[in-house]
Amino acid sequence: KFDAAFGPGTSQADLYSAVAAPVVAKVISGYNGAVLAYGQTGTGKTYTPGMLQHDAARPESAGVVPRALAQIFAAVDDSVEVTLSFVQVYCDRVYDLLDPENEDLAVRESRERGFHIPGLTTAVVASEAEAMAAVARGLESRVMASTLMNATSSRSHVMLAVDIVAEGQSSLTSSRLLLVDLAGSERVKKTTSSGLRLQEAKFINQSLSALGNVIAAKAERRRTVHVPWRDSILTKLLQSCLDGSSITALIATVGPARANRDESLSTLQYAQRAMHISTHAQVNTVAADDPPPQTLAPQPVASSPLPDPASSARIAALESKLAEY
Repeated sequence: KFDAAFGPGTSQADLYSAVAAPVVAKVISGYNGAVLAYGQTGTGKTYTPGMLQHDAARPESAGVVPRALAQIFAAVDDSVEVTLSFVQVYCDRVYDLLDPENEDLAVRESRERGFHIPGLTTAVVASEAEAMAAVARGLESRVMASTLMNATSSRSHVMLAVDIVAEGQSSLTSSRLLLVDLAGSERVKKTTSSGLRLQEAKFINQSLSALGNVIAAKAERRRTVHVPWRDSILTKLLQSCLDGSSITALIATVGPARANRDESLSTLQYAQRAMHISTHAQVNTVAADDPPPQTLAPQPVASSPLPDPASSARIAALESKLAEY
């Protein structure tokens, strides 16, 4: 059972409204959120999230990324800071798409931040146009290639993080939207890949298998089950949206070809297990700096109330009787 199913005639706008727009609205309100796209290569998995170069002449083709950025900037004002970071995981290595020379970045782990990437470039953007320009520059460095099954095959996993910080009078609210285009799973005997393409396919399938193991373990919902987050770079970077405080949606894409029936079934089973994962999202609000200490005026010591006359008489009578003994 899935939350929704969309046919081949579904528009990008309809899919976005049903799946991604509610997640983005929650992120604007202070929650963490994520939208992931997973599926077989050639099934529209990269087209749907909008991780191809956006065609301004065809606004109806805009995917999740441009629509999410438009929704965010329509809702925030100049007092809210929006920051982007953009990475690709290629052959199990992390590359900074906002700074192509920033290669082979390390993924570190700390108790405070979880898995993170030190030295990753961030870009503060003040408008939808600035954000889209940064995404377009990043996509120029994404590794794409042609295979027998897809003329524009993604050879890397891509993650766009949008951080939103809103400062109030007494609190600070921060949230993150993570938009993920997972490289498409592929069977080598169908793509007949060789050389570098074969090496890429090997890393893609290994990382997707590691993610599948994580999803299967999380779907168990038992604390005694080991979740293998550290088995790949991909699973480390996705821990926050599968295990932490996040509202997460997974878009699973399948193709209509009978020849790809096994791959379509595998994708649906992958998504079915993901449906059993439970996350616990909460608003990310922290108090602003503590106010300066104030000098308190001395307070008078409250005196004990005096007993009423009737009580005094009863006490005197009891004391008199005690004296007789």
